[in-house]
Amino acid sequence: RGIPLVLPRAHDCITLLLGSKEAYDGLFAERPGTYYYSGGWVERGADKVPRTAEDGAGLDAPFEELVAKYGLDNAQYLWELQSSWVERYSHATYIDTGVGDPRPTQAYTESVAKEHGWVFENRPGELRILQDLLEGEWDESCFLVVPPGHEIVATVDERVVGTRPAR
Repeated sequence: RGIPLVLPRAHDCITLLLGSKEAYDGLFAERPGTYYYSGGWVERGADKVPRTAEDGAGLDAPFEELVAKYGLDNAQYLWELQSSWVERYSHATYIDTGVGDPRPTQAYTESVAKEHGWVFENRPGELRILQDLLEGEWDESCFLVVPPGHEIVATVDERVVGTRPAR
């Protein structure tokens, strides 16, 4: 309770792997239909993590299970809905962080891109944020230091997160 908490000002891990929220913002503005992959993401099968019914209404169920539970017409609708996220993407970008052998996970990303008809791109990563976090270089533009007795709140600006006294 008496120790500050330090966290990167990032929406998600893509910012950490690209090296800055500005780099991520620039890529997102340039091509919002990009699904990002990294070695750790692929190795852990994170792009296939099963969701709970609360997360996605159980839409990751096999088609036969949907038919048994909801009937054929409803199952067909749910199956189409479950697959529609793919249509919102046009690119698969592999972020090569320089950690480990990227060839197997990069090849997997290429195969996903081909399967979905997406353009594949390989992009070098930048682990500066993670390095600065571990080395205690907590520049206020990149990190939030949460003082004891405060809670984290989302902001709707370039800071991403802020604090306020705990209620």
